[in-house]
Amino acid sequence: MALTCRGCGATVSPDFRFCPDCGLEIGSAGVHDAPPPAADDPLARRSRHIPEALADKIRSAHTIAGERKQVTVLFCDLAGSTAIAERLDPEEYHDLLDQYLELAFREIYRVEGIVNQIAGDGLMALFGAPVAHEDAPQRAIRAALAIVGALGSLNERLRGRGLELQARIGINTGPVVVGTVGNDLKMDYTAIGDTTNLASRLESLAAPGTILVSEATYRLVRGFFQVRPAGPLAVKGKSEPVTAYEILGESAAATPMAIAAERGLTPLVGREEELAQLQACFRRLEGSQAQVVAVVGDAGLGKSRLLSCFRRLEGSQAQVVAVVGDAGLGKSRLLYEFRRRLEGEPVIFFEGRCSALGQAAPYFPFISMLKHYFGLVPGDTADAACAKVAAKVGEPSAERVEREYPALGRLLGMRAGTAGQSAPEELKRETFDAVTRLLLGKSQHAPVVVMLEDLHWMDDASRE
Repeated sequence: MALTCRGCGATVSPDFRFCPDCGLEIGSAGVHDAPPPAADDPLARRSRHIPEALADKIRSAHTIAGERKQVTVLFCDLAGSTAIAERLDPEEYHDLLDQYLELAFREIYRVEGIVNQIAGDGLMALFGAPVAHEDAPQRAIRAALAIVGALGSLNERLRGRGLELQARIGINTGPVVVGTVGNDLKMDYTAIGDTTNLASRLESLAAPGTILVSEATYRLVRGFFQVRPAGPLAVKGKSEPVTAYEILGESAAATPMAIAAERGLTPLVGREEELAQLQACFRRLEGSQAQVVAVVGDAGLGKSRLLSCFRRLEGSQAQVVAVVGDAGLGKSRLLYEFRRRLEGEPVIFFEGRCSALGQAAPYFPFISMLKHYFGLVPGDTADAACAKVAAKVGEPSAERVEREYPALGRLLGMRAGTAGQSAPEELKRETFDAVTRLLLGKSQHAPVVVMLEDLHWMDDASRE
């Protein structure tokens, strides 16, 4: 009987003493003689499609049996699935269910969540373990919004058949006890208290097509999403009504600093020297042409020492400033106050931010920077986006923008028809040139300041 390696999931012949793929010894703690997952198991089948980067992180995660972790739990279920199954042939319903599960798994894996249970058209996913993320609640809600959006696209194709799929989603955050990674890259979890139970109850209370989150989750994501109170709700097994919130979409204030500013900031103390140095650097740009200030933030030490390099910069040259410091020291607040002090000045700001979720997306910080500058928001049509870009670059028409800035249009997702006509290296050069032309063109009229934060998350294409 073939063995299955829990270290890498490979099938190993009983004659082997070591796993030929990962080298674990047969009979060691990493290899077990459990039979491989059933081929018709939908969870095991789709777990094989986990992105390789996520699979590597799961395998390298050192989990301890009985370890307590803070995890965000997501439950998703199709509303009215029984009525749909009654109308369809069993094979047709099976294919339809496969399409739904495929898109749900895809969106969960995209933000590095993991599905650990599935029953019929319902599934349970976890965020924050085995791969730990400080923004696990945000990832869970982004996955939920993406599932709802993907179902909307699927429903467009199903409309001719008179079908519509709507998901109900419940999310809660709390402690769980984590087990070991199985050979199908899923985790075995036992919930402590009512962490999992409340997420399941919220899912059952959600209206079709909506997302409900607990108050514990809401406190961790407050400001990042548009919400509407949906309670108190009577929850089975709870002696008191439970406060819940319905997620309506992402908030326009998408950065932690913008959200903190909306809530109200405490007075800034002890940063006058750094602010003065930033302002002195900006003054060197005035009266010059084609000057760009790149303000970057990264984790590390020596902020004051690096900022002292400004004193050695003379003339009207482009200034590159590295604001470096440990997490929580106030790098973002320093940049926020720097911008506030330049209010009323004839200056153009471009602000971008790297993200752990954006590492797989080429040019992610520049795309976010340009979308913020042009005022592009999710849901904008290609025509609306072109009109906003035309207004900012000073072109008379959206058609001329597409003609004059083709690479910029591709970068912002406004046009994709000609992307395959150029070689990859040529597309890269055109993209670099498009961003450079925009920045240098704007610097002809006013000083330009480019702010890029969290460079430790920068993708490879942007780093070039």
